Amino acid sequence: MKNIQIAFCGMDGAGKSTLAKMAQSWLEVNEHHAIFLHAHTYSLSKNSLSLSSESVVKYRLLLRMAIPISIIDNLYTYYFKYRVHLKKANLITDRYFYDKLVRLLFYGISTPFLARIHCLFIPRPAIIFILNPNPESASKRKGEHSVSDSRIFYENYNLLSRILKTAIINTSAPIEESWSIVERVLESNFSKK
Repeated sequence: MKNIQIAFCGMDGAGKSTLAKMAQSWLEVNEHHAIFLHAHTYSLSKNSLSLSSESVVKYRLLLRMAIPISIIDNLYTYYFKYRVHLKKANLITDRYFYDKLVRLLFYGISTPFLARIHCLFIPRPAIIFILNPNPESASKRKGEHSVSDSRIFYENYNLLSRILKTAIINTSAPIEESWSIVERVLESNFSKK
């Protein structure tokens, strides 16, 4: 079996880093080399243009025309960064391009229709974990977003799950419950090696 990519997606405070690192440890213990990569930045535009939230909302329709550039950036990052790692080992990403897409939805830059098209161009990881705690839990854990903003992210991750036909893990529960789901998926995929 060739090396595979495992992506952990979800809003801030969903438990991505914790579960991704647990997955890396599990793979290493089970003799499947894995590289962990925090995949938050764009390759061609590292700071996402340094726009404030207010500017993004103000210029969202103009920014919508830049979605093809975002897709090109995603493809560049995948083929020139992620694939390099995949040649050496299994790759675990804490965030993936889908998280950036959810942000485009959050700011009204993208629409559900455009998100479906966008997903067609993004190389799909072999395993995708969409972590979606209830908005109140996510807001308490990180505090970066209000509960109302977290509700919008929650709905957008639900939309992403429907687009990708991927199950959601409710990470409002104790981490052990979420980990047991992740572990079962890993066992079913890596027992074939």
